[in-house]
Amino acid sequence: MIAKISTSDSPRGALIYNCEKVEEGHAKILCTNKLWQKEDTIAANQFARVLEKKAAINKNTKNAFVHISLNPSPEDNLTDEQLSEIAQEYMQKIGYGEQPYIIFKHEDIDRHHLHIVTTNIDSQGKKITNEIEKKYNLHPADMKKDLKIWAPGKIDPTKNVSSQIRYTVKHLIKNYNFQSFNEFKTLLSLYNVDAQELKGEANRTPYSGIVYFATDDEKKRLANPVKSSILGKFAGVANLSKKYASSFPLLKASSEQLKNTLSNAMKMASTENDLTVILKRRGIDLILRKNDNGRIYGVTVIDHNSKSVMNGSRLGKEFSANRFQELFSVPDNAQKTTSEKTVVLEQPIFSFISDNVSVSLMPRFAGSGPFVPKKKKKRKKRMIT
Repeated sequence: MIAKISTSDSPRGALIYNCEKVEEGHAKILCTNKLWQKEDTIAANQFARVLEKKAAINKNTKNAFVHISLNPSPEDNLTDEQLSEIAQEYMQKIGYGEQPYIIFKHEDIDRHHLHIVTTNIDSQGKKITNEIEKKYNLHPADMKKDLKIWAPGKIDPTKNVSSQIRYTVKHLIKNYNFQSFNEFKTLLSLYNVDAQELKGEANRTPYSGIVYFATDDEKKRLANPVKSSILGKFAGVANLSKKYASSFPLLKASSEQLKNTLSNAMKMASTENDLTVILKRRGIDLILRKNDNGRIYGVTVIDHNSKSVMNGSRLGKEFSANRFQELFSVPDNAQKTTSEKTVVLEQPIFSFISDNVSVSLMPRFAGSGPFVPKKKKKRKKRMIT
C-alpha cells in the first residue's frame, strides 16, 4: 500500500474535489471522525469551516491541512468495511485518531483508492509506517507502476468544469515556468481555459484577484467564471507573483537551447504552417496572435520539453512579432513596386497620330500628354547662276 501525504494552507481545494466526485457518482464517503453531520449531508464548505476552526487554535502552523491518499495494490481485493478499518487504524497510528476527518473511496478507475481530508496541528512530518500492510498481509504497491501521472487535456464542458479548471491550473502552475500573466494565459489557452485579472477598490481598500473561465476551441467563454479563491491559494495573485520570480533563473537556463531550435526551424520553414509543424514535432507550440487584418502583433513560445513559456520578444528581436510578420508576409513596399510597374506596362507602346505620321515608336508616359512630332522644314533650293 502507498500512503501519500500532502499539506496545504487551505482545505477547500481537496474537499471540493472529493465532494464533487461524490456528487458525480465516482466516489462515496466510507466514514467520518469527530463530526456531527450525517455522512450523506456533508458539504465541502461546512467541513472546511470545521477544519479551519480547529486549525485556528495554533497560529504558528502554516500548512495545517492534510490530504492523504491511500492506494492499495491492485492485487488486494478489499471490501468497504476492510478499507474503512484500515484507514481508521492508519489515522490512529500516525497520530490523527482524535482529529476530525472524512474518508472518501474513489471508484472512477479500476484501482479503487482512498482520500482522507483532515487537519494536523501538532503531528506534521511524522514518518508513515508500514505496520498496517504487515497486519493485513497487503502487497506493497509500486508507485511508478500503479499510479498514473495526471496530465491535463482540453476542458470538457459536459463534465464538471470547475474541477477540471482546478486541476489544469494547479498542474500548469506546478510544472511550467513563466514570467508574466499573459504568458500564463497563453499556456492556459492550449487547454481551453482563460483567465482574467480583476483590480479595483472596495471601501477605500485596493483589491486584486483572478477569475478563470472554460472556453471552446474558438476561445469563446463557457459557463460562469470560477474565482481563484474557490480553486485554492495556488491559483491566486500572490502565488502567481512568486511563480514569476522563481521562474526567471530556470527560463534563463533553457532559453539558449530554445533559441537555437527556433532559429533552425525558421531557416527550414517556408510558410507559417511549415514552421508550426516543424516545432510541434519537437514538442514546441508556437502561438502567433493576429489582429483583424491578419498582422502578427504577439508571439509566445511554449516548450513542453523544458516546461518553458516565453514571449518572443523575451527571447530576442529575432523572435519578435515584427520578425515573424516579415518572415511570413509580402512587405508593403514590394507590393507597391509591383503595382507601379504594372501601371507603366499598361501604357500603350504605340501612339496612333493623324496627319503625316501614322505610328510613333516612342512610348506614351503618364502625364506627358499626346506625342506630337515636329514638322520638317522645307529646304529652299539654291539658285545656281
